[in-house]
Amino acid sequence: MKAKTLINTVRICCLLIITFCAGVYLSYKFPESWWVHSIEKTPFVVKQKLKGEHPLFYDNTHAGNMVKDLLKDNYLLSFSYYRNDSFHAELIKVPEDSILKALSISQYELFQHLYDTAFNAADDAPVIIKDQFDIRKTRAMAFRFVGDRVYFHLMHGPLLCYSLDGDLIWKNEDYIYHHSIEFDGNGDIWSCGLNRETDSLNNLQYLLVKINPESGETLYSQSVSFILRNTIYNRVAHSNIVKTGDIYHLNDIQPALTESDYWDSTDLLVSLRNPNLVMLYDPITDNIKWMCDTLGVQQHDIDFVDDERISIFSNNYSHNYKKWVKPHNSVKVFSFRDSSSTNVKDKILAEYEVKTRAQGQSQLLPNNTLFVEETNPGIAYIIEGENVRMYYKRRPDRPEELSMLGWCNLKLLPSNHDDSVSRTGDSH
Repeated sequence: MKAKTLINTVRICCLLIITFCAGVYLSYKFPESWWVHSIEKTPFVVKQKLKGEHPLFYDNTHAGNMVKDLLKDNYLLSFSYYRNDSFHAELIKVPEDSILKALSISQYELFQHLYDTAFNAADDAPVIIKDQFDIRKTRAMAFRFVGDRVYFHLMHGPLLCYSLDGDLIWKNEDYIYHHSIEFDGNGDIWSCGLNRETDSLNNLQYLLVKINPESGETLYSQSVSFILRNTIYNRVAHSNIVKTGDIYHLNDIQPALTESDYWDSTDLLVSLRNPNLVMLYDPITDNIKWMCDTLGVQQHDIDFVDDERISIFSNNYSHNYKKWVKPHNSVKVFSFRDSSSTNVKDKILAEYEVKTRAQGQSQLLPNNTLFVEETNPGIAYIIEGENVRMYYKRRPDRPEELSMLGWCNLKLLPSNHDDSVSRTGDSH
């Protein structure tokens, strides 16, 4: 009897060990894009904190009557979603439900761009986008409406410019792009590039890329490894300490736009998820003016707030086998004037359990409004003061629709705003 009990105990222990090992293996075997995609395809689950008095869904049906009396100001919101084998991007005025601009593109057309870019790069597809060769994983991101054009990129694919009529104007395949698209004071595009001829995940080369918005021509590019060549991070990268090829994971470039006592209008605020680094960089003189690696953990979005402060969206994500976000995502504001930092709206982010593992972004607007994109579950929040005034998510009764909140954009509109200007003017 004792022998039989012992055998059963050994069997259970072996089963637990096998299950644990399988979980560890799968967490490293599958790329992050697969994980993100699988999360977005899961059935809708309303968060506990959003039940009761917060069931506010703002989707492509524009059910603005739900939020019209709650929002105190007017905004421009650009977002995208997937439906019926097409990607749809819209620029809407919130909360009036006005669709100012819209674009729809077939997923098959976008997949063809991704396929062409990959096999134009080399004899074989770069390893970084081989996994994307599943049409279900084709992701259009960072839509920016400017005049009668729409700029966006495919995740780990080309940067594209379309007309509002759905015609391709140009395609930049010099690099493969991901995460943010931003415009500088001259109207040129800055985006995060990756060498498209990368042949190994142990040799990822990220670049800061500037692109002409009219022609799609690459005007400037500089590798992150070159920028950091004279820093301690370069020495660490070439030591035995680092065991991953994704040493410098570039995920946001933010042009300064204005002059201040702490930066010039041509400077760039740069975020590197690895190694948790934020820096102020002058591309003209190739000079790092400031850097800090203690303002976030696996952070993504960064922004200039005013003439002395910046904001950082920190994912607080741990890369161990548990892959957790602890305790939740946070938005930190850093002041160059006195080198102080503080978390904003932290209580609300904790209450709503904002925990996107990958991507994610925030925008702190002049009226004390915080916009947060929780990318993985596809949720966006507008937080005015100390209250969540608007919550966006795909509708639970429409499982065929997939919200693609890849670097949305929110802009506060002045009280004397004219809609006719928004229809033809710059909206980024």
